[in-house]
Amino acid sequence: MSDRANKRTPSAIGKANRLRGMAFERKVAAELHALTGVRFKRRLDQVRARGLDDLEPDDPAWPLAMELKSSTGRTFLGSWRLQAEASARTLGRFPCIIYRLSRGPIRASLPIEAVIEATGGSPGDCAEWCELTLDGLAYVARELMARRALAANPWPYDGPHSESVSREETA
Repeated sequence: MSDRANKRTPSAIGKANRLRGMAFERKVAAELHALTGVRFKRRLDQVRARGLDDLEPDDPAWPLAMELKSSTGRTFLGSWRLQAEASARTLGRFPCIIYRLSRGPIRASLPIEAVIEATGGSPGDCAEWCELTLDGLAYVARELMARRALAANPWPYDGPHSESVSREETA
């Protein structure tokens, strides 16, 4: 076999990269659905329209704009963060990068402010990002959704002496 037959053309490499990316997006969508109950579909118009993330949630309360990256390299690229921040600004969500490097485990990177808000703290102006497993990311997303829902609709019952519930209802 000649050297020429062993070389992959740029279009073949591009096609392989697209297929790897699509498979990774489907895998992450399925795993996040299993962890959160939120369904996701691949956002096909994301390539043509600026400012959109890779997966579209079926729940409008989903708090993360997610960029997914499956790389054969061994390093996290700073340009990924810029892309995630741009889509987060458009969608009004926290930016998030879900990635896998060289067949390693799936990891997530997001601003530490998302974790602070999810755990009941007050986010400030911290520019730092943190790394989480996909399970950890799902926990943060669920907590953000729950806290925001509770803030929008506070629980009406404050205890047995609450004026919002009659004595008959508590008995």
